[in-house]
Amino acid sequence: MTKVHRRALDKALPELCRDLDVDQVIIPLIAAGILSDVNQENLDAIPTRTAKARELVRILKTKGDAAWKALLDGLEENQSFLVDILKQHKASAQNEISEGENEVANIIQAGKIINPKTLVTDQDLNRVAEGLGPEWKKVAKF
Repeated sequence: MTKVHRRALDKALPELCRDLDVDQVIIPLIAAGILSDVNQENLDAIPTRTAKARELVRILKTKGDAAWKALLDGLEENQSFLVDILKQHKASAQNEISEGENEVANIIQAGKIINPKTLVTDQDLNRVAEGLGPEWKKVAKF
């Protein structure tokens, strides 16, 4: 799943925990090959609606790019208002990530070591990490 889609799910989590009927989207997600029978059993074992929604979001964030479309398709029939909410959060997430990537580019560009005395601060590194998200660890290896 893309960084934008993962961020949109995070941003929509309060609405999803409040309004999502997980039982209505499990079957379409299984049919699309996104969830397994084991995922379904684990979700069925969760006693509260809020915890089920939170776990479904956690699972979906680990799936491939097809998970986002399958979720929207599964919601379309009975919970289409959540599709609208997710699309709004996707647009917001896209803007955030674009701004974060621009910030990263600016920091990296400014951090070019033209002068060996130029230092990159911890604050600069934290902004880079926030802008890159989970992928920052790949950069840290260099």
